[in-house]
Amino acid sequence: MISQVLLLTKWEWYKLSRRRIPWVLLVITTIVPQAVLWGSFVAFRFESGSRENFLLPNSLTTGLSITHGVAVILIMVLSSSVVGSEYGWGTLRTALTKGTGRWQFLASKALLVTVLGFLLLLTVSVTIAISSVIATYFTLDGGGWFTDASQWSEFGIMLGKGAVGLLPYMMLGFFFSVLTSSSGTGISIALAYHFVVELIAAPLLFALFDWFDAVYDFVLARAVASWMADSRAAASGEGNPVALALVSDLPGNLHGFLVILAYVAIVAAASLLIFQRRDVAGAKGD
Repeated sequence: MISQVLLLTKWEWYKLSRRRIPWVLLVITTIVPQAVLWGSFVAFRFESGSRENFLLPNSLTTGLSITHGVAVILIMVLSSSVVGSEYGWGTLRTALTKGTGRWQFLASKALLVTVLGFLLLLTVSVTIAISSVIATYFTLDGGGWFTDASQWSEFGIMLGKGAVGLLPYMMLGFFFSVLTSSSGTGISIALAYHFVVELIAAPLLFALFDWFDAVYDFVLARAVASWMADSRAAASGEGNPVALALVSDLPGNLHGFLVILAYVAIVAAASLLIFQRRDVAGAKGD
């Protein structure tokens, strides 16, 4: 079974690598932290910013934190597209009639997107490191090459946590595409859930009603924030009401991890249940 999933994953990568969407998403994800890093460099040149903002390893932790927020959106787009496109092209029926098991089919796609999510964070980190070295070289007269050495371990932990924090959003992308049998609709619903429910409605209810406090700790974005961040460091959201609501009085890393695990398990089970029971129609052209 495992060998079959691995072979299917290899084939899924062969198909996906010939599409534009993974490369477009990679470029978008890479540009955002680069803009922040070089913006810090320009600010330092004009004596309005700190040199530490673009020094290693501080630039890596900052860049990875920014990247994760963007990657959450892009991983939902990618996972929805990977599953939903099969319905649109009509290739799902062909794949299943050749003997591919339904759970193996979904598992191979999940494994592929999981690996790509980690590689995305790793690739962006490498590009940030290269840019940091270049920026530091041009400002050596202002100090040394690195900031606090202890932040190297913090970056490694953040990289691992970031990859785990993408998993529930990947599964949401799968779920909505399986539910609607459409990549476009699946992407739209997944993004609407993230922005409207998690980033607007939930923080607003948290700010207005005391009774929502306990419920808010189980909202996915809040759980991911708990998993990613130090629960004592709420100051990272200062000046941003939504970010402040997400990081204010976080319940802790273990709580965040357990909630993430619950989301992944429940959404994966629901996706598989729907996928197993629903008949596969022909191409929809979506």
